[in-house]
Amino acid sequence: MSEHSRSVLAALVVLVLMSLALAAGTQGNEPNSLPPTGEATKTRTQLLNELNLRTAQVDLEHAREAYERYEAEHKEAQVLFHKGIMSRKELDEAVSAYARAAQQLKQAEILLEKTRLSFLANATHITIVEAKKYYDNEGRRKLDLVLKNTSNLPQAESALSQHDPNLPSQPTWQNPEQIRALLNVENIIVSVVKDTASISKPYEEIIPILPYGQQKKVVFELLTDVEQAGVKLQYLDQTVTNSIYLEKESLQETPTVVASQFSLEGELGQDVRYDLGLEMLVTSDRNFSLAVTNMPPQINCFFVDSSSGSRVTSVRFTQEVSKHNLSLRAAIPRKLDVAMIDKRVDFQVWVTTPAQIDLINK
Repeated sequence: MSEHSRSVLAALVVLVLMSLALAAGTQGNEPNSLPPTGEATKTRTQLLNELNLRTAQVDLEHAREAYERYEAEHKEAQVLFHKGIMSRKELDEAVSAYARAAQQLKQAEILLEKTRLSFLANATHITIVEAKKYYDNEGRRKLDLVLKNTSNLPQAESALSQHDPNLPSQPTWQNPEQIRALLNVENIIVSVVKDTASISKPYEEIIPILPYGQQKKVVFELLTDVEQAGVKLQYLDQTVTNSIYLEKESLQETPTVVASQFSLEGELGQDVRYDLGLEMLVTSDRNFSLAVTNMPPQINCFFVDSSSGSRVTSVRFTQEVSKHNLSLRAAIPRKLDVAMIDKRVDFQVWVTTPAQIDLINK
């Protein structure tokens, strides 16, 4: 950088600092400026929780006032009845009104506590920590899902720790230990879907309980090979589907080879085609060579890439490419030794490392 550029940059820095200092000084001199209050810094969820809580508290206060009014009328009715001033029917009506008020007061108290408990839905959250697909030793596609209970404990404590001094007693679940226990999520139904259809076996897995702060691994067998899938979670009367990219994990030493045909008949002068599917999940690039053994020398064999039609002698697996569709072509000549006519030929296809291919060819 030239001296001129450095001087211009330094001047800009000085100007910015001076502007900031001037703005701070101006704000400090304003007599009507107030620091931000706690109300202004609350989140939208916290404000909605407070609004719902206040609504329930107002309903409780109205129910309490009605109860106290009917309680006084009930006591007065009893006195008047004993003095012979009030009839039995009027006393019964006062008793009924008092009983209804007591029931409505109890319902308002329960509604207030249910309102507080409903805040847990906003504080409860399950995170997909890991989603790895791989092939097991039997060549089956597997998917490991790791779920973690990452519920917001401070939000739950803030929502549930607000006490009503007018209540005769505070519920025991409002202590810190019990609030943590309330964030434990029970009966989580987990499934793997693609366009709303299940693509795993079993179709769903149930986690009986996932305690706060802990994680759990569930294992599925994928019925189809996909790069992305939806993880469907059902818990607390809600359904959440997260579309995620499936991370690949390499547990294989060699690719999985799936042959569509095992035994075919061929005519003289024609090619016999065997379709092959090669699959392997890798975390780094891997190369494998292709070979055929025990094939009579009169029959020429070669591998063809099904997508490009090109001949191939090796395949390469990467994180982006985990599957190759090939065909083995066995070219039967027009003229063949009579001893080979109508004779079964047993041969082998090899998918192996470049170093091992030399041993096979010897």
